[in-house]
Amino acid sequence: MLTQRHYTILIVDDSQDNQEMYRCYLTTDSDIAYTLLEAKSTKDALTLCRTMVTGSDRSTLDAILLKSNLSDGDGLEILTTLKAQLEESCPPVIIIDGDNIALAVKAIKEGAEDYLVHAQITPEQLQFAIKSAIENGERRRILHNEERTAELEATLQSYYDNAPMMMGVVELTENDIIHIYDNGATCRFFGTALNSTTGKLASELGVAPAVIQKWLGYYRESQERQKPVQFEYVHSDGSKNLRSLWVTVFPIEPVLFASPRFCYVAEDITERKLTEEDLLQSKAQLQQQLAEIELIYQSAPIGLNIIDTDLRFVRINERLAEINGFSVEEHIGRTVRELLPHIASETEPLLRRVLAGESLLNVEIVGETPAQPGVQRTWLEHFLPLKIGDNIIGINTVCEEITTRKQHEAELRHLLQKLNFHVENSPLAVIEWDSNLRVMRWSKEAERIFGWQASEIMGKGLDEWNLVFKEDAGRVANMVMRLINGLEPRVVMHNRNYAKDGTVIDCEWYNSALIDESGKLVSVLSLVLNVSERVRLLSDRERALQQEQVAREQAERANRVKDEFLAILSHELRTPLNPILGWIRLLKGGKLSPVKVTEAVGIIERNAKLQVNLIEDLLDVSRILRGKLTLNVSTVNLESIIEAAIETVRLAAQTKAIQIQTILEPNIGQVLGDSTRLQQIVWNLLSNAVKFTPQGGQVELRLLSVNSYAQISVTDTGKGINSTFLPHIFEHFRQEDTSITREFGGLGLGLAIVSKLVELHGGTIEANSPGLGQGATFIVKLPLITSNSE
Repeated sequence: MLTQRHYTILIVDDSQDNQEMYRCYLTTDSDIAYTLLEAKSTKDALTLCRTMVTGSDRSTLDAILLKSNLSDGDGLEILTTLKAQLEESCPPVIIIDGDNIALAVKAIKEGAEDYLVHAQITPEQLQFAIKSAIENGERRRILHNEERTAELEATLQSYYDNAPMMMGVVELTENDIIHIYDNGATCRFFGTALNSTTGKLASELGVAPAVIQKWLGYYRESQERQKPVQFEYVHSDGSKNLRSLWVTVFPIEPVLFASPRFCYVAEDITERKLTEEDLLQSKAQLQQQLAEIELIYQSAPIGLNIIDTDLRFVRINERLAEINGFSVEEHIGRTVRELLPHIASETEPLLRRVLAGESLLNVEIVGETPAQPGVQRTWLEHFLPLKIGDNIIGINTVCEEITTRKQHEAELRHLLQKLNFHVENSPLAVIEWDSNLRVMRWSKEAERIFGWQASEIMGKGLDEWNLVFKEDAGRVANMVMRLINGLEPRVVMHNRNYAKDGTVIDCEWYNSALIDESGKLVSVLSLVLNVSERVRLLSDRERALQQEQVAREQAERANRVKDEFLAILSHELRTPLNPILGWIRLLKGGKLSPVKVTEAVGIIERNAKLQVNLIEDLLDVSRILRGKLTLNVSTVNLESIIEAAIETVRLAAQTKAIQIQTILEPNIGQVLGDSTRLQQIVWNLLSNAVKFTPQGGQVELRLLSVNSYAQISVTDTGKGINSTFLPHIFEHFRQEDTSITREFGGLGLGLAIVSKLVELHGGTIEANSPGLGQGATFIVKLPLITSNSE
């Protein structure tokens, strides 16, 4: 009798009648025993499927009858969810619904095994559909398992072929080994092609008999023990190259093959062996280094020790033991307070801070130890936490005795204090520059002299503030170059500087450069003395000497001018007197004819007038010098004044064939002045022009109106005026050359009188000349009477 098959079916339908109908249809099948499960909602169906297929109490679910339109969801959605969640474990699903071809096609596409029309279902049809669905699902699972098995075999074969270690299968003979299969790593190691060793004896592959016997022993041992056997094999390829292999051999189940077979797995450990050797060598070196470190530790010139969390000495070197006054052995296991009570109160709080995780560096401890009782000593300490991972297990201490250094530092501070006192109270400013010529020191006297405070200057370079007077910058730069290049170790220099308020001060700089052994500049020290007062006094003295010199020269020149003037005056006075006296003697003799008498009277009259003019000039200069020269002011027509002056000099001009050209602008207006004095001005200028113009020359007189002024200019083609004498031409008693007086006559007072007369009339006068031999021009400007004039 055939064994009855058993199926577990889940009916998902929210209709109790449908479920009863399906149950009746299925129980009529005598060949199959059905276990029928029911679910009326989407949620219950999904929960039940997940529990049976994937839960801890999983059991077989062979098929699902699923209504497509449940009251709380779509049956096709349940199908899609089951396929997504259960994948290959999803049981076959049969969709039941109305006669809807589109729905049936969609259900099959979504993964349903079959589609049944509810109204057309018969018991036979339902039983056949379920059996077919289960059988089809079983065939798919078998096919899927075969495919997975093939994939697994392919994966294993790929791993076997491409594994980095050597692997293979062999059979044993009495005295040899048959290679059944060797993987790629084995073939590469021995330099053979893949599959070229299959079926060959080890002896045929060139393996020595002794080696074969050794391997046979390992294989048989594994067979006897039925366990893997491991051993190290050193392989030689016939050259000096040796490779170390770590080999594992084990038997394969005898039921699989007619003759016993074995597997081998070999790993090339040559590099590992070399690494192990290197590690052993490194370990030996490390031990040697540790011994050396221990020697250094014990012989270090500074104190070293380790203290545990109870503040007990765990380790200490000879130097620190010497400092404390106890042997190394006496320290071990004893506390800081037990050995060093005089400094324990100071050090214990510090040590507890370190045990809390704080590192303390450069801590100065002052006290005494039993090594030198009663002597105050100083130590520089470093306290560092000693850790394993994050746990503090003690304290590392580094101790250096600095008692002597502190004494030297105190002496040095005392010396520096004295030096600073002298520097700050020196009558000279003290300025120190570093190797980059930046200010390192700026004394109080430097602040007083220059006005800048040290806080404003420190760290600045010479070119970063306005210290050196601009015109002295080149000399200062040259001095600096000589110093920094080591050409001169000391340079004394006088130059001008600016103070902070912009005033210029004179300073003497005493500079010295510190050069190191390699010739590089270390620093420059400048001592500065403010010599502004001395320079001022010297300048005043020099100026007084110069003024005295000028006064002396002026006095000498005045005496010279006076002597020259007196000589000229006596000459000018005698010149007209000689003909007068001569003709008077002749007249007294009574022997002159009437014509000669008339001539004599004319000569006497003319020379008398010259004498009068000279005296008038002297009187005018006297009035000018005494401020007594007065004007008889009235309105004056300058054209008439000019014409009268021209008439006065016309005869003298005609005598020398000199042309006087006049250019008079009409209707320029009148001026307010003294007509006699104005005529004296014009006559004097015209007279000089005619006097100093050579035979056949030309004199031009212009009268113009320029900016409310009457401008009279007299230009000649005469001897001209030297440019050096032009500034003095209107001074009293001054003549460019005394030979002029001898040649042309006159006292040299005319232009001085003219200048004063022009000034009294509110005007100006100027003289111009291109140079000697190029004539001269005199320009007089007098204010015209305007409607606003009083």
